[in-house]
Amino acid sequence: MATPISHEEYENLRAHYKEANAYSMHLTSLNWEIGSILIAGSLAAVGLSLQSKETIPTILLIIGAIIAILTWFLFLRRNRDFGEIAANTMIRIEYRLSLGVNWGVQTSIRAQTKQVHGPSGYKTARFLTVGLISTLTALAIYLLIFPLH
Repeated sequence: MATPISHEEYENLRAHYKEANAYSMHLTSLNWEIGSILIAGSLAAVGLSLQSKETIPTILLIIGAIIAILTWFLFLRRNRDFGEIAANTMIRIEYRLSLGVNWGVQTSIRAQTKQVHGPSGYKTARFLTVGLISTLTALAIYLLIFPLH
């Protein structure tokens, strides 16, 4: 059981919790906003270049799309680490305040009394990245074998 805390400490912890939660939500939004722009833009550019009937520029755009998608994934992975720090901060504050929102969920998962169904956002992003890069690589190989006319 947590020891009693003063009103000042309680308000301080609430403020820290609010900031950690806002930061975590900001990172999640930022990750997917950037991803949607980079992925959609990359695929649109490749699609438009396919209509040009020029093989080499299309392959170069495919390489650029692969780099953009991979860069997004690495950015997402980095932000995921920062998000986990924020989530752990919130869990420690919840424990200290005897709240049990994330702390209760995490404790239940560790005790295997609750199951959170997947996939997580990170696993979804990883699957999306691998799928898109595989598809774009296959398209580039196809264009090398069968050039556009």
